[in-house]
Amino acid sequence: VDNMRKRFALLSTAMLMLTCFPGCGAHTNRETCLDPTLGIAQENIYYVGPEREHKSMTQLFLELKDDQAEKVIFLDAGTYDIFREYKEAGIPSPPDDVKSADYFTYNAFLPLNTKLIGIGQVRLEFCPEPTQITYGESRTWSPLNILGACHIENIEIFCKNGRYCIHDDSHNQYQDTLHYYKNVRCTYR
Repeated sequence: VDNMRKRFALLSTAMLMLTCFPGCGAHTNRETCLDPTLGIAQENIYYVGPEREHKSMTQLFLELKDDQAEKVIFLDAGTYDIFREYKEAGIPSPPDDVKSADYFTYNAFLPLNTKLIGIGQVRLEFCPEPTQITYGESRTWSPLNILGACHIENIEIFCKNGRYCIHDDSHNQYQDTLHYYKNVRCTYR
């Protein structure tokens, strides 16, 4: 009888956790959690990787910056050199006396209404040598910049000689938004 009570209590607790767990951020529907593309139009699903149409996450962010439709960006397994991507995308270099709050014109941001999901082992790396980066860039650029609601999943971020691993700050422009991070690991030096 005691074993049955323990099993029942364990099963009840597990069921309660499944029904109460907020799941996938903005969505509480379990099917949406299991399939992040559910309800997303096919033309709003993007893939980034060396063998894909989109090779640069940063460049895709810039291309989608005004697109407010719900979308999913999948990153293929591998290491993405975000500092190199910034240079190749022509992101403006901030002056050395840039104010800390003045970073909007100098960064690529995760587009609004976007889920960013790594497939396999995905690493965003921002680690230029001190001689490769200006003082203003090191105080302003981050590998991942967030303004509004976000859903980030299965990504490792390494930042050295940059501002933050994740700069998640909208200066109160997007209040009451959900910022969902699952299996995201950050290392900052």
